[in-house]
This record gives sequence, structure tokens and C-alpha cells, in this order.
Amino acid sequence: MPTKAKPEPDAPEDLELEDFDAFWVKRKRPRTRIMGQIVELPASLPLRFELEAKKLAKSKAEQDVRTLVAILFGDDALDQWTQAGMDVEQFQLLLAWAPRKIAGQDVTLAQVAEELADYQARLAAKGDSDDEDDADPS
Repeated sequence: MPTKAKPEPDAPEDLELEDFDAFWVKRKRPRTRIMGQIVELPASLPLRFELEAKKLAKSKAEQDVRTLVAILFGDDALDQWTQAGMDVEQFQLLLAWAPRKIAGQDVTLAQVAEELADYQARLAAKGDSDDEDDADPS
């Protein structure tokens, strides 16, 4: 079983060191308004999110969705959004936009909404052509 890293006591004064923790705290965190609440996003995409997203990529289980949302937005976010009336389209947009924004991409909600609409149209077109193939065996 791996051991947990233990924080080191304060370093001796004569030891030069760059303070990673102090540096990281100063990073700008993106903010957005979601269902009337100002939300501060993480300064960078959490490694846990990346690992869980890969592990749960094909999952549609509610608990898996809750886990990913909680990593980025907090434990109660999904329930708060549901209570505030968030719909599926809004939820999909938020989940497509937030990781990109956190990762530092200069992307707007409108851009991501357009990309999602294009993607869904391509899926629908592909589904229609698959249906036609099934209907016409020749």
C-alpha cells in the first residue's frame, strides 16, 4: 500500500526553496454565474477529474455523474442546479464548457453551445443514415 506524503516541517532558513503552495494559491480562478450563483472554478483541471472522467467515460450512472460534478463544482452543485430548474441542455453545455475553461482555453459558452449543436446534428445524421442502411438491405 502506498504511503501518504507527509508535509515537511518548515525548511531551515539557509535552504533555498521555491514555495509551490504559495505560487499555486495566487493563480487566477475563473468565475461564472450558474443558476444565479457565482461559482469559482478550480485554477486548473484537477487530476482527480481527469482520472475519474477517463474511468467513467461510458458510464451513465447518476453517482458517477455526481462524482465528476462534485470535483469541479462542489458536493451540492448538482442538487442545487436541479432545484433551480437546470435542464439537460444547460447541464450538457456546462459540462462541456467548464473543463475547457478550467484548462485555460479561451472559449465562451456560446462557442461551446454551437460546437455541441454541430456534434449532436452529426450524431443525428449518422443515426439517420444507419436507419436507412437497416431499412434498405441492398
